Parts: sequence; structure tokens; C-alpha cells
Amino acid sequence: MRVPFGRQELIGVVLGVTTESDLPQEKLKSIRRLLDSEPLLPATLMELLVWASAYYHHPIGEVMATALPVLLRRGLPAVAAGEKRYALTEAARLLTPDAFKRSPLQQRLVQALITHAEGLSGARLTEVAKNWRDAIKRLTARGLIRITEEPCLPPKLAGQDSAPQLTTPAPQGNQFALSRPQQNVIVSITIDVSDRGFDLGPRRRPDIPPCRPGERRHARWRPKRPGPVAQSYSRPT
Repeated sequence: MRVPFGRQELIGVVLGVTTESDLPQEKLKSIRRLLDSEPLLPATLMELLVWASAYYHHPIGEVMATALPVLLRRGLPAVAAGEKRYALTEAARLLTPDAFKRSPLQQRLVQALITHAEGLSGARLTEVAKNWRDAIKRLTARGLIRITEEPCLPPKLAGQDSAPQLTTPAPQGNQFALSRPQQNVIVSITIDVSDRGFDLGPRRRPDIPPCRPGERRHARWRPKRPGPVAQSYSRPT
């Protein structure tokens, strides 16, 4: 959504809806424009971001902005841009190498594209010449380069909100059969976990006391050491 912030307009994220507020009516700001009709982030991810903001004492607005793609932060639709490929047109293939003798860079790019009828990506053109962009622009203006855009994701994943589920092929026969000692270990671990639960053990140094709720340590804690002991002595005469 777009909300007023001083003299400018910023992009905000709706965290909840309520009918009352502790702030005075004159201090409340109205939403100027609703950008999305459905939530962009799933409820589980929203809960995780709210928890991370409270746990690390970080502003919730910055946490939400970090979780969003750059285009969504600007209020633009998050469309996955494809990969551009540059190929020669039929008119360019009819030209002789002498047509590019005044520009060795263009000639080098054309020679590389001649051997790749399907075209080359920007990364591949960088391998041919690091400063290829201006030369390609000039060739495109002359009608010698055809630019196409291929999707970065397969068609089945282009509109998918969640990551694809990886499937593991079923073992054939006794390919992954456990030995008798391995089976005994698995049984022991299963019984131990069911009785006591899974414990990762201590994750902190034993000499560092645990933090109290809401406490943050910005400096490394060190155990107190006794100060220097003053000694008195008399100078022999």
C-alpha cells in the first residue's frame, strides 16, 4: 500500500486490521492506495518476520522491507525478468566482414554471433568483449541485432509461490539395506528421542551466564578477574 510520510509517499505493509487505536484521530494517516488485493507473504512467513523483529529488537518496517523484492519495495509488480539473448538478423548475415572494418569491436561481436544462430546471452558476450554493450546498441540501431527474452524459470515454476518438492527415487531391492549394528543404533536413537526428546546440548560457553528476557549484550562478556593486589614493603637502610 502507499501511505503518506511527511512530504513524500512510501510503500507500507499491512500487519493487521483494528477498529480502535491509542493515537488521536488527527495523528492517524489514511492509506492512499492499496497495491495488492491479496497478501504477498504467507501467514507463516509474516509470523516469522514479526518474531525476528521482536527477538533482535529491529524495526518491523525494515524487516518487512528486507523480505520483499526490490520492485515490490518501490510499489511495482514483481515480474521475473527473463534473460536477454542477442542474435544476428538476416540482414547482418548478408554483410561481409569488411562492413565492420571501421569498428573492430563490432566485427569481433558479429563473428562470435555468426557461429551461434540461437544467439548469446550477456554473460557470454562479456567473455567476447567486456565493453560490448555500446557496440550492441549501435548494431541494434542499424537493425543488425535481434533481441529476445527467455524466461529464467521453467513454465511450471514461473507462477509457483512455494519451492518445488524434491522427490527421492525409491531404492531398488536391498540397495540401501542397513546392517545389524546400524539397525541397533537406529532403534536406540529412536527410543532415546521418544523418551527424552531431541536435545542439541548447550549452545553457549559454560562461563557465560544466560541472558535475561529482553537483555542484549553488545560487548563480549568476560568473567571478572581479581584486581591487582597492593603490596607494601620497606626499603632496607
